[in-house]
Amino acid sequence: MKNQGKRQAAGGMLTIRDVARTFNVHPSTVRRWCVQGKIKSSRGLRGVRLFKREDIAIAYLDRSIRHYLKSI
Repeated sequence: MKNQGKRQAAGGMLTIRDVARTFNVHPSTVRRWCVQGKIKSSRGLRGVRLFKREDIAIAYLDRSIRHYLKSI
């Protein structure tokens, strides 16, 4: 199967694009969340931000719960 031009993060890590798609937000929003400390990230060899799946799952659940609690 061809890579079809998609970049894969090493070790099962997620890229900014992956996280943005998960949260349905713009990649610059994900960068801002990193600066604000809302999402943990690390830097890859080229300086790109990488995210652990577990950290994103926790952030996603936290965000979902907050939205739910605001609606009740």
